[in-house]
Amino acid sequence: MLILAQALALVTLAATFALILLGGLVTNTGAALAVPDWPTTYGYNMFLYPWSRMIGGIFYEHSHRLVGAVVGVLTVTLAASLWRAGGRLRGLGVVAVAAVAVQGLLGGLRVVLQKDTVAIVHGCLAQAFFALLVVIALSTSRAAARPAAAVAPATRAMALAAVALVYAQIVLGALLT
Repeated sequence: MLILAQALALVTLAATFALILLGGLVTNTGAALAVPDWPTTYGYNMFLYPWSRMIGGIFYEHSHRLVGAVVGVLTVTLAASLWRAGGRLRGLGVVAVAAVAVQGLLGGLRVVLQKDTVAIVHGCLAQAFFALLVVIALSTSRAAARPAAAVAPATRAMALAAVALVYAQIVLGALLT
């Protein structure tokens, strides 16, 4: 049963990595508001927007939206596979669905409100969502089924501090961009 969850976790992780790269492209090319409406795209259903009109910044922004939708569907599918496993995995799946829904909403609010603050939160949460998917992928791996080796409390504390510092650096980078 976890074989399917593991495969879905890895595919979702890869798609999310691509989505984050696209998000960076959208931000760094100034294409964040190339599509001025949401949830539609120039009045079209997002999934029916003509490919022939996807040029320049519109291509970057609209591609980001489409890949985001794929990540959303993959995340819900992953959560459904984790639901059957129960316990901690079920909880991680629920958190992942909530996070991807918030991400979609933040992406839309960025367009509607035209606020850089929303973009910063959206970018920072993207990194946290990616980390959550890494935890899910590791938790569904064969290695997770084996008993964990003992870890000294000081080592655990240093590892958690390192994660917190790296994430703080991500947030600071987003604030200064």
